[in-house]
Amino acid sequence: MQKRCPDACKSCEKRPEDKTLIMDCNKNLTIDLIPDIFKLRLENIELKLESQNLTEMPWSDSKNFQKITKLFLRNNSIHQLTRLLPNLIEIDLRDNKMTTMDEKIISMINGSTHLRAMSLSGNPWKCECENLDFINFAWSIRETILDYNEMTCANGDFFNKLSADNLCAMKNRIIVITSIILGLISLLIGVLAAFYYKYQKQIKMWLYSHNLFLWLVTEEELDKDKSFDAFGSYSHQDG
Repeated sequence: MQKRCPDACKSCEKRPEDKTLIMDCNKNLTIDLIPDIFKLRLENIELKLESQNLTEMPWSDSKNFQKITKLFLRNNSIHQLTRLLPNLIEIDLRDNKMTTMDEKIISMINGSTHLRAMSLSGNPWKCECENLDFINFAWSIRETILDYNEMTCANGDFFNKLSADNLCAMKNRIIVITSIILGLISLLIGVLAAFYYKYQKQIKMWLYSHNLFLWLVTEEELDKDKSFDAFGSYSHQDG
């Protein structure tokens, strides 16, 4: 088996009991050089690419690569998991640089009928209210995450001690304060509107007499409710 092992691999071993090829390789591995497991009468591949400073999970649409059932990527520099191999049973992503998982990969993991084990500790997970979906997701599959109790946030807090109330306390406080302020503003507007409706004529007369906001009121508007007009005339011949 070692004769067929790519140069980028330290070892290639067969495990006959479950027809698996176990490969321990480095980042220079060319996926196309993975031995043809079908010719070897094997069915699965376990691939180790640990401590290789990888920034993303390797990927290939080749038939051989899609037969990987266990993928060990510990101690790399992977920031995000973007795909999930269709036959993957176990993946080790410990000690990388992951901060979250997006909705797409969460959906893939939830929909997988094969994945039974994940290792995710040692990453600087973002533990904020905005990342609550992933935090809740991790809790929901904690039986699948082998090291869930060792998972910590970037600030050192343990995942199994987190709660939505604590993570979203500041956001909830801002929402409450904003709601109160908006409520008070609405109340003030209502009071002012009621006051204006009740005393609008007096207010308009006062504004008109002080030459203020004349665009709001005209003399004709002030006189429209009067029942008659009075006209006085005076001459020096009177009296």
